[in-house]
Amino acid sequence: MSKKYVIGVDLGGTKIAAALCGDRCEILSKIKTETRAEEGEESVVERIKGAIREVAAHSGVGLDEVSGIGISSPGPLSVSQGVVLYAATLGWENVPIRDLIQGEFNIPAYLENDANVAAFGEKCLGAGKGRDDLIYVTVSTGIGSGIITGGKIYHGKHDAAGEFGHICIERGGR
Repeated sequence: MSKKYVIGVDLGGTKIAAALCGDRCEILSKIKTETRAEEGEESVVERIKGAIREVAAHSGVGLDEVSGIGISSPGPLSVSQGVVLYAATLGWENVPIRDLIQGEFNIPAYLENDANVAAFGEKCLGAGKGRDDLIYVTVSTGIGSGIITGGKIYHGKHDAAGEFGHICIERGGR
């Protein structure tokens, strides 16, 4: 059976959005639900799993037809390890979200910073189409930016490039 579908999950401080896409980036099904971060990490992870199941069911696509699951999350993150190192809007520290999702569905899963994903989306399909270098700034529940250079996401030394929303502006402050 050909695995020609992917699922994207956008994890935010107030909402979880999921979409099932075909091989040409066309959205075939999408859903949105509340994050309810105050209910704790396990509850949020279960809501993510439920969103993945629901978006596939709405489209009539079996999870065995899905080649990968991409998860965008506020950061900072360890992209290579698939771990949310710290997400203030979620109250998360050191959550191995990639492995939790991959282990549940036995589908390759990937984690990336939400602003990086937005920047790359603009580069591929939006206002930045055809550009190899751009900066995308997001202001939502949190603040951040994604940097595209040479056509690729720029992560920086510790996967924290673009995390200007986490700059301490008061000496000795938070």
